[in-house]
Amino acid sequence: LEEFVALGVACYATPAAEAKRRWYERGAELVGEWMANAPRNGLGWGAAALARRIPNLIYGYVLFASEMRDDAERRRVFIESVYQQATTLATALGAGGVDRDRIPAGRALFLAGRFFDGIEARGWLETGTNLLWSQLRDQVHEDGGHHRRNTSAQGEALASYLEVLSI
Repeated sequence: LEEFVALGVACYATPAAEAKRRWYERGAELVGEWMANAPRNGLGWGAAALARRIPNLIYGYVLFASEMRDDAERRRVFIESVYQQATTLATALGAGGVDRDRIPAGRALFLAGRFFDGIEARGWLETGTNLLWSQLRDQVHEDGGHHRRNTSAQGEALASYLEVLSI
């Protein structure tokens, strides 16, 4: 659902109310289609997919905040879905190991922990933070390079850490 963020940026940057509404409707349709057609298991609900989708949904929600305020039912369904996905991600993460997908999972849990309130959200924030710190030690060498010596993996890891630090 990376397109959801792009639609949110377009909506946020558009001054005309009618254009904002059209961007919001397209974003809501996109997420609604995904929610209606996505099975609650399989690859779409694996840790790697959830780790990439949850931040996109949260950022899209923030960008569409004023439109979501006026659309209580869609907002409720949306928030319930993101909450369920964060819960599933937190449950799906096993202990230990170096895995390229663990940094995005830590990032997603960190963002979900900041997005939601409550004890469970604080747990996600703590789990995400701990996961990010442990993966920083495991995956990034003292020279700043990623342990795979792959520039795309290094760029992805750096971007995740810069994003979390800025939040």
